Amino acid sequence: MRAGRSRLSPAPPAGTVRTRHNAAGSDTDVRSGRLSMRQHPSATLTAPSFIRVEDTDMHTRALLAAGAALLALAACQADPRNTAVTGGPPAESFAMRCSPMVGETPPSVPFATVIGADEVAKLQSDPRRPVFIDVASGDRRTTVPGATWLPGAGICDRDSPRMQARFEERVAALTENDKSRPVVVFCPNRNCWLSYNGAIRLAQAGYTDVRWFRDGTDGWRSSGRPLVRVEPGWTTVQASR
Repeated sequence: MRAGRSRLSPAPPAGTVRTRHNAAGSDTDVRSGRLSMRQHPSATLTAPSFIRVEDTDMHTRALLAAGAALLALAACQADPRNTAVTGGPPAESFAMRCSPMVGETPPSVPFATVIGADEVAKLQSDPRRPVFIDVASGDRRTTVPGATWLPGAGICDRDSPRMQARFEERVAALTENDKSRPVVVFCPNRNCWLSYNGAIRLAQAGYTDVRWFRDGTDGWRSSGRPLVRVEPGWTTVQASR
């Protein structure tokens, strides 16, 4: 190189952006959407697979670590099986049936255990004092002995937007604010979606031991067990008769 003259570095290829960060010579090249970082060989960092990190300075490493953490959190939240991040079951699993309310129900319901008449009978003498809730509609009702009849509790939120709050208040009184107590919900039979919605409501309220008696009062009667006449139990603890 002649005195008084300096040689200029060759211009980077088109589409390349190069930025110097420090005297060690770190730079960032962006070529067609790809990111590459170069600095001292001692700098290491674990980053998302689409970012190739050879060496970085401290500031860049901190930014990449934060970005990787955000990507991991987003992936965790996107997994419908993961409930720890959101603090409860995924919201899309709380979908209620709005219409028609008569028809074959599915064999299971999210966040509830399906039980039969024999299991209901055993629960009647369980020392945990399970709560039995009948959500059938109508003006008159015969139901499983010891059950509280809450007509309308199985109507979906679209048709009764304030029902969830009313339902939660009544069930809280019945369970004495113990959300770990078993709660059994049912309606006439497996062609009735009201109890399916009732189980969804219980899960939304945070009850952790929800039982769905899918066969309902028809299944109870078919097992040879008696039904009793009840009045609506929205405001008072009803007595069977």
